[in-house]
Amino acid sequence: TVNTGNATINSDFQTWLGEDLNHATVVTLPITLIILLIVFGAWIVAGLPLLVGLASVFSATGLWAVASQVFPDQGLISHVILLIGLAVGVGYSLFSVRRFREERTVGHQRLEATHI
Repeated sequence: TVNTGNATINSDFQTWLGEDLNHATVVTLPITLIILLIVFGAWIVAGLPLLVGLASVFSATGLWAVASQVFPDQGLISHVILLIGLAVGVGYSLFSVRRFREERTVGHQRLEATHI
């Protein structure tokens, strides 16, 4: 016998989605670190965007803990917070480094390039 209906389909979908998000989370962190190592060329500098992203994830998770008292969650929002938080942290870091390198190419000194 096979169970069907909205409840069964919704339960299976939530399980499937949760497994996919777990897989995406596990795969995303190492790939992100490898890309940052290639771009920055140093472990410490590559780790900083991840730390910025993780700090935003912790902040958003804390805010969501308060909001989840009013808006129930099925447990998937934590994965979304992680992926978006890392994307924003890494994206902003790459943007900042690109701007810094552009200013250095133009001929500005290091301190001037950081202020622009």
